[in-house]
Amino acid sequence: MSKLYISLSILFLLLVSCTTETSEYDSLEAPQVEFNLINEIRDSDDIMFGNIAAVEITKDHYVLAGDFSRNRLHIFDSNGTFIHSAINDGRGPGEIQRFFSFRVTEDNQVMIYDIPGQRFVFFDFTGTDLAFKYDMLIDSFPRYFHLSDQGEIIIYNTSSSASDEESLNHILKMDKDGTVIDESLLAFAPNEQITITTPEGRQIMSISSPHHSYYMMEYWGDRVFVANSTVTGFRVYDLNDGEKITKVNLERPDLPVTQEEKREFVDGLILATGMEDLSVSRYMAQIPDIKGKLSTIRYDPLGYVWLQIIEEEGYSWIVFSEDGELVGRVDEEYEGSIVNIRYGRIAMLSQDEFDVPMIQVYEYQVP
Repeated sequence: MSKLYISLSILFLLLVSCTTETSEYDSLEAPQVEFNLINEIRDSDDIMFGNIAAVEITKDHYVLAGDFSRNRLHIFDSNGTFIHSAINDGRGPGEIQRFFSFRVTEDNQVMIYDIPGQRFVFFDFTGTDLAFKYDMLIDSFPRYFHLSDQGEIIIYNTSSSASDEESLNHILKMDKDGTVIDESLLAFAPNEQITITTPEGRQIMSISSPHHSYYMMEYWGDRVFVANSTVTGFRVYDLNDGEKITKVNLERPDLPVTQEEKREFVDGLILATGMEDLSVSRYMAQIPDIKGKLSTIRYDPLGYVWLQIIEEEGYSWIVFSEDGELVGRVDEEYEGSIVNIRYGRIAMLSQDEFDVPMIQVYEYQVP
C-alpha cells in the first residue's frame, strides 16, 4: 500500500512538473493567415524605380510609393497601374528638396518631411496627384511623425545620447502653426545603441542591433501603437491625453545570441560603412547576449496589430485584435519585407529577377 502511495505521489509530482513547464510561457499557437498576391508593381516604360523608402496604401487601395533617390512619390491605382509621379524639386510652396518618409491619413491627407528644409509639407491626395495645402518649419529631425484626426502634428523625438540616464525619448504635440501644445505627451527610455567612434574617440554614428532595446511605433487616428524590441507585445495610447488603452505582454523564453550572429552583424556594419579599421571584438562586445523579441510593428485600420517576432530559426508574424487577442500568425517566409499593412492589403518591398525594386501587393484575411 505504501509502495502504491509513493508511486502515485511521484506520478502526481511529475504531472505537476510537466504542467508547470508547459504553462511557463504563453503560447503563440494561432491559425495561419493566408496571403493572396493581387499585383506586382514593377519598372516600366513610364517609370523607373530608384530607392523605394516607404509605401502607403489608401482606403481605396491606391498605392503611394516614396522614391527617396528620385525624390518622387509614385501613384498607382488599386490594380497597380501607374498614374503619376508627384512632387516637384525645390524650396517653394509644395516643393520638396529631399524626403525619406511620409504619412497618409484616413481622409487622404499626405504629410511629408522635407529633410534639408526641416519642414513638414502637407497635401491632399486627389486620386491622381497631390494638391498642396501648407507647410510648417520645425527645429528637429523626427524619427516618427503623424497627423492626428484633429489636425495636430505628433512627433517622436529621440534623445541625443542613450548613455545619459536622464535623457528620454518624447512624443510631443504641435498645432499646424508649429506651436508646441504638449512637449511630453508620452516619454520612453532612450534606445540602446552601439556608438561607432574613430581611434581618437570622436563619435561617427550610433546604431542599434536587432537585439538592443528600442521602440517601434505605428500611428493611426488618435492612437499610437507602441512596441519594444525586447518584449513580445504592444501598448496602445490615446494621443489626446496620453492614457494607455491596451497592454499586451506575453511571456516568452529568452534565446541566446551566438558569437557567429554577433560577428555577422558587425561584419555587415563594416561592409555598409566601409570602415574596415573598426575593432570587431570591441563592437561584438556591445551586442546583448539575449536576442530581441520583436523587429517590427504594423497596424491595419480593419482592427489588427501585426508583430514580427524573432524566433530561433528566423522571423514570423503574429496578428492580434486591438483588444489583445492572438488571432493569427504567418510562418511562411517571403523574400521581401512588409512595409505597410492597410485595409486588408499588404505592401511588400522586394526585387525582381534582375534585382530591380518592385512592390508586391497582397490581400489577406484573418481566419
